[in-house]
Amino acid sequence: GGTIDFNVTISVTEDASYTNSKSLQFNGTSTFLQGNATIMDSMDRVTNGDGNAWSVSMWVKPNNNTATQTLFVYGSGSAATEGAVVVKKVNANNITITYGTYSSANIGVFGNAFTANTWSHVMVTFDGGTTGDAGTNLADYYSRFKVYVNGAQASTIGLNANNGYTGSISGENTSDNIFRFGRDNNVHNNYFDGLMNSMAIWSSDESTNVTDIYNGGTLHDLSDLTSAPDHYYEIESSVTTIADVSDSANLTGYNFAASDLVTDTP
Repeated sequence: GGTIDFNVTISVTEDASYTNSKSLQFNGTSTFLQGNATIMDSMDRVTNGDGNAWSVSMWVKPNNNTATQTLFVYGSGSAATEGAVVVKKVNANNITITYGTYSSANIGVFGNAFTANTWSHVMVTFDGGTTGDAGTNLADYYSRFKVYVNGAQASTIGLNANNGYTGSISGENTSDNIFRFGRDNNVHNNYFDGLMNSMAIWSSDESTNVTDIYNGGTLHDLSDLTSAPDHYYEIESSVTTIADVSDSANLTGYNFAASDLVTDTP
């Protein structure tokens, strides 16, 4: 019936194997990363509303260049008649998500995403639901996409559906496919101007895990997460080949110099 007092000692060991001290500097005019779109198929959609969800996350540090800049693109290389997913920085601090072709797309505009010369964690999710152009369902289509900045959902400041998009998304057409960070297709380009690090892609909607992925703003090994990325890229030792930590969809660097591997991380 008495009480016993005792001390408990908890030892926390840091994973010394994880290192992230370098980021990649994009110059805004010619540098970009490109991968094999036939291997990176985590964002494919076979039919409209088939439930194939996805998420993309990355750390970015844009400078004060207010030109339209591409962070990520996947799908059809021309985006003329077949669809693509394009994530862009527009104006000083906004993000646009384009889902579809350049003439028929669902487009979301999300505000207050960036501060010049400051690191921001950006995560875009798609729940795999239906998209399209029926006027009575536009709010439903737009709700499929969410943008999180530094762990918090970004506000929507504008939406534009054009003609909407009901088609497929795929990178399997080897004569017209694309998978890039830092540059749109060869017509629009829209090169990124700033630093990028820790890019990841999931074949699932990771909205409920955004807190774990953001990790309070501290870089960590995403492959240790319970819901690990399907494709995962750390910038550490090369400007020519960025290995896919989770799979085999490696990225090739174009027009980078050794000096673009800089000691500046979130």
